[in-house]
Amino acid sequence: MDGTALVRRAIAGERGAFGRLYEAHVEGVHRFLWFRVGDAAVARDLTQDVFVSALQGLPRLDQPDRFGAWLLQIAHNRAANHWRSVSRRPVAAELDDVGQDAGRDAALAEDPRHDLDRGLDLRRLGEATRRLTADQQAVIALRFVAGLSLAETAEATDRSADAVKKLQRRALVALRQELERGEAAR
Repeated sequence: MDGTALVRRAIAGERGAFGRLYEAHVEGVHRFLWFRVGDAAVARDLTQDVFVSALQGLPRLDQPDRFGAWLLQIAHNRAANHWRSVSRRPVAAELDDVGQDAGRDAALAEDPRHDLDRGLDLRRLGEATRRLTADQQAVIALRFVAGLSLAETAEATDRSADAVKKLQRRALVALRQELERGEAAR
């Protein structure tokens, strides 16, 4: 079934339609929030809040074809509210922790040395990502962890596509510099 049709059915109040939307999006929302807050338990709580808000706001959703981006905009706002409430700078989860329960064994190579190298590379990437600004981390998370398009990321962050493109570029340049700094220090 088409995702937009399912959203329309959920808006119309069809029993079970929102549950199917939840099943289709919960992993991505949780992965995004885990990346943003760095704590699995907090990410689970925030994920629950996101879906409660989505269920409550669903009748006001005027673009059913943008459901995924709308959901991640809610998640982005929940993460920002979380960090405002604890009054400290967000710490991103280690990239090798993100989605580790979702078929990680299937993705591992046959050679354990490759897995070790991959883990070290992801750990360095996670450490470098945590040194980016909060806005840069959010764009990296939305684009590369949640897999949103440029337009969807712009919508989720209430920025123009051009602003997101520039922020993404600055984030990737800063990330490259952080990784090169780390390499030089080793």
